[in-house]
Amino acid sequence: MAKKRVSPGVTQPALDSSWQEEYPEVVTEAADSYLRAMRQKNKITETTRNAREKCVELMRENGITKMRIDEGKQWLELEDDYKLKTRKVNVEKDDTRQSAKA
Repeated sequence: MAKKRVSPGVTQPALDSSWQEEYPEVVTEAADSYLRAMRQKNKITETTRNAREKCVELMRENGITKMRIDEGKQWLELEDDYKLKTRKVNVEKDDTRQSAKA
């Protein structure tokens, strides 16, 4: 792809008329805070993806499709090839308990 040559001494027009070189400090701080949070989220998303892939791989290797997690309160289910799903464990009611009226 050819590069456009600019003659010396010729200034290029601004790309955007709203472009500013300096911004209020509060705006700059807010933008910096947003960028830090966004980058942290991206790192966490990548860590989560890697952990999910490792879990799926190990569950498949060991023939596990369903396991209890969170101290038995939830199921972690392997669905399809690379999908994990959590579900709440349905506790069956004990019919041998006495009623509150007795």
